[in-house]
This record gives sequence, structure tokens and C-alpha cells, in this order.
Amino acid sequence: MATWLEVQNFVKANYQIQNETIDNLELVFNTGDNRSQLVVVHRSGKGMDLECLIFWSPFATVDQISSSQLVSVTEDLALGVGRMGKFLVVKHLAFLEDLDVSEINKAFLLVASEADDAEKRLGLGDTF
Repeated sequence: MATWLEVQNFVKANYQIQNETIDNLELVFNTGDNRSQLVVVHRSGKGMDLECLIFWSPFATVDQISSSQLVSVTEDLALGVGRMGKFLVVKHLAFLEDLDVSEINKAFLLVASEADDAEKRLGLGDTF
């Protein structure tokens, strides 16, 4: 079982934080080929029995692509896809009570990789 404080400490000890708020940590990952990808981990359900982390990474803005492009680029994706403000994102949810902090690495890498791949497949350059 992990706590938000343990997650924050683990991330700060192992990654370079770009931005931090009370419930968010933002990181930028090098995805190879001179590309990078923004990933955010957000604490949700604070103070509830269902406290969780949402790992998300943008790959387009809502006005950049059509719904058919969105379906085409994400139809084989094993992760969730959603909207965070004006951004379309790849996301993954993990419950804190079930999370081992070492699993954070996998979540970061998975959403970063899938979002970067979607961005490439859409031909949008390296925006995020």
C-alpha cells in the first residue's frame, strides 16, 4: 500500500519534476528520436476510501483531430483515452491502496510511450 506522500517522495527521488501542485506532479520523459513526452500524475479521491492516481499524457488538442482520427489512433490501445481540459490524453488509473511505489515507473513509461506513439501516428510533430 502506498500513500500520496510516498508516491511524491519516490517520484522526486527518481525523476526530475517540471511542475508540482498539491495534487499533481508533472514530468517530461525522453522517448527517443529527439522526442519528449509530458506525463502528469494526479491524486484523485483525496480523503476517500477510493483514493487513486491518474497518470495521463496528452497527444493532441480537441480541435486538432476528428473523432474518426481519435478512434483510429486509439482503437488498439489497452489504456484509457480521455479529455483533460483542451487536451486529448492517454490515461491510466491506479488505486493507492493496491499500489506498490515501484509500479509507478511502469505507469509513467506506459502512458508516455502510448501518447507519444499516438502523436506520431497523427503526424502532429512533438508538441507534448
